[in-house]
Amino acid sequence: MAHGLSCWKCGASLEALSLPLRRLDECKACHSELHVCRMCVEYDTRVAKHCREPTAEEVRDKTQANFCDHFKPKVGAYVAPNTAECAGPPSAATTATSSATQTPSVRADTVREDLDEARATMTGLADAGVDFDDVTETLEREGVAAFSASFHDALESLEKKARELTR
Repeated sequence: MAHGLSCWKCGASLEALSLPLRRLDECKACHSELHVCRMCVEYDTRVAKHCREPTAEEVRDKTQANFCDHFKPKVGAYVAPNTAECAGPPSAATTATSSATQTPSVRADTVREDLDEARATMTGLADAGVDFDDVTETLEREGVAAFSASFHDALESLEKKARELTR
């Protein structure tokens, strides 16, 4: 029975391998180890230790084979280069479906789609006087200033609390 797995690193099909994956199984195409956090259904960069399994021990290198007993291979573990794992928080329906099927949604490589349209849009904006170097510098400057102010507010709050507790 086909399992639909592909390598987390290169996207090559893993249909030739049988389940369960062994700890030292490797992708035949790129030789990456497969019993890794990045290939597991529990891997989630939005949670502590990047693992949704609360009893799992922390694994520092998410790309190296490990001995985790909670490992379940994930269909769709491959994330194409120049794309981001940017899915928002799952809805209750998505969580229930993923939990029931253990098959999270597959991300598509959308970076290369509609490149001509994207180039035309960028050209049109430049022609309209939008200076993207200036936009980028402004966003960076304002973003760093906002983060810095927030960070300093948090430090002041912690220092105040520490003074209160040491009285």
